[in-house]
Amino acid sequence: MKVVTRVLLVIVASVALAGEVRAQGTLAKELSGSAKQANELANQLWKDRKFHLALLKYQAAYAESKNPKLLWSILACHRAEEHYARALQSLYEYRDKTQGLRTTKDQRDLDDQLGKLGQMVSRVKLTIEEDDVQVYVDNDEDPIATTPVKEVMVDFGSKRTLTFKKRGSRRPRVL
Repeated sequence: MKVVTRVLLVIVASVALAGEVRAQGTLAKELSGSAKQANELANQLWKDRKFHLALLKYQAAYAESKNPKLLWSILACHRAEEHYARALQSLYEYRDKTQGLRTTKDQRDLDDQLGKLGQMVSRVKLTIEEDDVQVYVDNDEDPIATTPVKEVMVDFGSKRTLTFKKRGSRRPRVL
């Protein structure tokens, strides 16, 4: 019974995530050059369930084109990898950059995702008096924030390790 339940959950999750890159049809027409190539490769990597690699390509396409529709695909990759805080950050950026451009359905999807992802993260308030300190979670390679910042979001769940490192410093401080 457990195996059947897990398989069903995986199928439901896959169907839900597949819808998250649904806007690719119109997006493909809006992109050109290296952004279009990166997006096409990312779409294939997504279909192959290689979410981390798809994320890198979607991010490259976004860096090149600045098309905010790519942020939806970026958040879908973060969510597929269970990096909910990063997904929520991408969603906030999508919300800010598509202000006035969203359809009613887009707004419903946005509100739905904000509610779901908001339940998957915890907010940690920080008091750091020094500027230019990078904040890392669980030995991740990329900082989640750089001071000055008042709070950070971390994925809800088990114990988390925060590491603080001043740019140029060799010794991080772990809490």
